[in-house]
Amino acid sequence: MPLCWTIPCLLGTATFWFVNYYTNDICDTVNCVKTAAMLAEKMDQSMDPCEDFDKYACGNFYQTVALEDGETRKNSFSLVSDRNNDFLKSILAEETKPGDRDYMINAKNLYKSCMDEGKIEEIGVQPFLNTSYAKEWPTLIDTCLSLLTPSSRSPSRQT
Repeated sequence: MPLCWTIPCLLGTATFWFVNYYTNDICDTVNCVKTAAMLAEKMDQSMDPCEDFDKYACGNFYQTVALEDGETRKNSFSLVSDRNNDFLKSILAEETKPGDRDYMINAKNLYKSCMDEGKIEEIGVQPFLNTSYAKEWPTLIDTCLSLLTPSSRSPSRQT
């Protein structure tokens, strides 16, 4: 099992055991209950922790977490990252509201413009080529222009 998943499993399980056996405080907030349920779901309680602690702490991880198309691995960090990205996308996809601050309005507008593939295809790369960022990459400009129109190819680049 990859170390990237084993360490959080071990830390989570150790914390779980410590809180349960060495303190009298029981956290029963919604977040604590959700976290405990997530940890318990990933554990294989049929294993003896003294025989194979890794399988005990993380044994059900690969049975409960499926790889999506294009993924070659999955670990606890990628799960958190995926959840955070989904959360951020849901915020950015919302319509702007009268009380939104300027930075939120700008972020939502930028996100929507990036997701409007039809408009991107219609406009093309020319607006980007006119920016100072593109001008720092003359080869990029030359390549993009050669892809846009055959007449703009330089004689040395025609095939």
